[in-house]
Amino acid sequence: MADHAVLPPEGLALLTTVGATGNSSERNLAGFFDGVGRSEWLRLGLILPFVAACYQFGWHAWRSANCTSYLVISHALGIPALRLTYDTFATQGHLYRFAIACTGIDAFFGSIPLVWERGKSILANVLFLATYFLLLFAANMVRLAFGMLIFVHGVPWWLSHEAISGVCYFVLFLWIARRRGWTFAAPFAG
Repeated sequence: MADHAVLPPEGLALLTTVGATGNSSERNLAGFFDGVGRSEWLRLGLILPFVAACYQFGWHAWRSANCTSYLVISHALGIPALRLTYDTFATQGHLYRFAIACTGIDAFFGSIPLVWERGKSILANVLFLATYFLLLFAANMVRLAFGMLIFVHGVPWWLSHEAISGVCYFVLFLWIARRRGWTFAAPFAG
């Protein structure tokens, strides 16, 4: 059987993988999974168990710390808020509760298998995870405060909270994809 190039259907995005040598090769999207190594499959397979493990805990102290931090920021921004319980506050007559998902801890846990570097020491990985955790926490507080700020000024909840959350998760995905060396060429590129 003769070797031949398989061209993707018109409009199908191409996946470009960059190996350790720095050389890039293009595969059509249908062949993407053929190029995924065992290490990547293992990492992807560990996401769900890591997130499930996260949800086995109530995270009361972490939810309380998030509520406290949020209230400090909201008061600095002039958003009137009153704490009601360790994880609940009121703003403009509406009650809000810091659920586990509101703290970003589930996104952190789910991303651990993807950001862990096998070639680095445990100490280096733990130090990276600690820094990453703090940066993710800070970014989440900015997201929540900005969303509430525009919400109290009339922007609908779906846009001020839900859409902004989606954009933030997508940015996190793009950062992880870049860190893992996953790159995607635009459809119709070049």
